[in-house]
Amino acid sequence: MKLVAITQRVEHFADRGETRDALDQAWTDFLRELDAAPLLIPNHIQNLPQLLDSLHIERIILSGGGNLSTQSTEDISDAREARERELLHYAMERKIPVLGVCRGLQVICDFFGITSKSLDGHVAKRHNIAIAPRTVLAKHLGRTTEVNSYHNFAPRVEELQNSKELELLAHSDSAVEAARHTTYPLYGIMWHPEREKPFRPQELNFCKEILNL
Repeated sequence: MKLVAITQRVEHFADRGETRDALDQAWTDFLRELDAAPLLIPNHIQNLPQLLDSLHIERIILSGGGNLSTQSTEDISDAREARERELLHYAMERKIPVLGVCRGLQVICDFFGITSKSLDGHVAKRHNIAIAPRTVLAKHLGRTTEVNSYHNFAPRVEELQNSKELELLAHSDSAVEAARHTTYPLYGIMWHPEREKPFRPQELNFCKEILNL
């Protein structure tokens, strides 16, 4: 069983005076289907590269939940943003595959200068997406598919189409739904495969291939 480093959202409990890192248990179940297990990355950890090196981590997931500081002043975490940018630098230096999910795709896009826009009607909804042909995403999901949606922001299609570093893999209306880096094994999707019940085999296979599991 292989370890997958995965980031966590930040939750504040003012009545208890606690700030917690948190990850949906569904991720553990999803990774188990890929014969993998999560290594939870604390947002306040120090010496992160040394930890990852010592455990021979070779794949990373940037999970969902929360906003970026470039999008909002609510539900943000400077510590999480710092860790996720650190993880992207780490992955690129070592050519380690990364999957960004929902917020994770937005982190990847933001890292390369792609801004996001506010969306209405994308929380707890399902909708169809158009997938670029002859891509690893189309290989597993076809040219169009229905996905879940739990986000208020999404990267802008027009900016990503003009990027020299990122390639558009899927879109809905004018919002990016999936993208990849043209050089490094960095991928991102806006939907949550771990929230499907049961898990969709084609999404498991997609994740298995891009994470080299």
